Amino acid sequence: MKIKFHEAAWNEYLDWQRTDKALLRKVNLKRGLVMERVQKRRDALRRAGLRPVQIWVPDTRRPGFDEECRRQSQRAAQSDLADTELLAAMEEILTDVDSWTP
Repeated sequence: MKIKFHEAAWNEYLDWQRTDKALLRKVNLKRGLVMERVQKRRDALRRAGLRPVQIWVPDTRRPGFDEECRRQSQRAAQSDLADTELLAAMEEILTDVDSWTP
């Protein structure tokens, strides 16, 4: 004895499976094309004598980043103002700038 509800649910599941597999095929195809393009670019950069390097940088989206950045900038500015040798060197450089021609 067949129960139509279960059969309908099963058919819906099968339709979903087919759709899901087709979508996965499209995604995998697109991913493959992107990966191929990225690999070509990396190969070209390597042929140019470059190598990939990973660097870690501060997360500017992190809460408190702007306050910490401001604090460090103010400390650096205060330190520069307290350094008389640096100020003298900067003044000397500024006098030399006047002789530059565009």
